[in-house]
Amino acid sequence: MEAKEAVKTAKTHILDTLGAESIIDTMLEEVKYDYDSDEWLITISFRRPWDPPMKPDATPLEIFDSRTYKLVRIEDKTDRILSLSDRILHPVQ
Repeated sequence: MEAKEAVKTAKTHILDTLGAESIIDTMLEEVKYDYDSDEWLITISFRRPWDPPMKPDATPLEIFDSRTYKLVRIEDKTDRILSLSDRILHPVQ
């Protein structure tokens, strides 16, 4: 599987799994391949309608706090989704 395919698989899984929550503004945040486990680790962020609105002059911390980050683990050989979990990020200050 190529990185582009892994990203597409991850985004599709997020939308299929969480689509009922009307997620918006989906963005790719990180792509990583773990050679030890032969897994793709894809971080996707998005917003939900109930998240606080972003102001045009929002600070980086406000933008960071208004998004949800999810980590999708994909088995490279089978394209199988292994997990979908919260990705806890710590903003640089």
